[in-house]
Amino acid sequence: MFDLITENYLFILVGLFIGFLALETVAPQNKLSTQTNFRWLVNFSLVSINMAITRLAEPFLGILLAVFFTQHSIGLFNQVDLPIAATIFFSILILDLKQYFFHRASHSLALVWRVHQIHHSEKELDLTSGYRFHPFEALLSQFFTAILIMAFGMPVEALLLASLLVHFWNFFTHGNFRINSKLDQYLQWLIVTPSMHRVHHSIYHQYFDKNFGNIFSVWDRLFGSYVDSRTLNDEALNQFGLPSLQETKGPGILQLLAMPFRR
Repeated sequence: MFDLITENYLFILVGLFIGFLALETVAPQNKLSTQTNFRWLVNFSLVSINMAITRLAEPFLGILLAVFFTQHSIGLFNQVDLPIAATIFFSILILDLKQYFFHRASHSLALVWRVHQIHHSEKELDLTSGYRFHPFEALLSQFFTAILIMAFGMPVEALLLASLLVHFWNFFTHGNFRINSKLDQYLQWLIVTPSMHRVHHSIYHQYFDKNFGNIFSVWDRLFGSYVDSRTLNDEALNQFGLPSLQETKGPGILQLLAMPFRR
């Protein structure tokens, strides 16, 4: 199965994109403005830059590290006798926990926030928003991922599956599509849902410092950063972005790349 994923990795990503795009078309959550084409141009430009620097290498660089550490019995999972399914499960949990703390640090550390604010610079959300990241943030995140791969000796299978799950959740949590409210609330006990993540993108500061989770919602509940979307009004749930950019068309690609270096 994992050979099939490796051989068709990009096709799977394209299939996920098309599937979520169809959901947005059939059942949109919010009516998007005529600026969508501009946002897509900006977001896909960022995607292209990030892919050139890190994204295409992400699963394959991780695989090279995983193969090397496995062959040399480096890392915790290479020292204990666990079923492969358990190793994969724990690896995904660890990587998701790392992303929770990295995301939380991105909001609390001024220097990291300077690059992370690019992700919060949109006044509207759709499935492309999950890839609106500055290249410096992508590189920094992967640096910590590489440390965990080494420390735990994570297997190739776990990295492949974790990578696909991250892409799926980027589309799922940022997508502009409706989901049954009761189903959404039930799912929030285990995973991050669209309404839970929309709270994080709210224009109101007290909310975008909440709900940092990427895949599993348990981290926000455990570490006191969870906010139930049902406690917010429609304005807080459907107004996104940075207050300083609300009256503008939105920054272009060069402005976003330069944003961390401006006073």
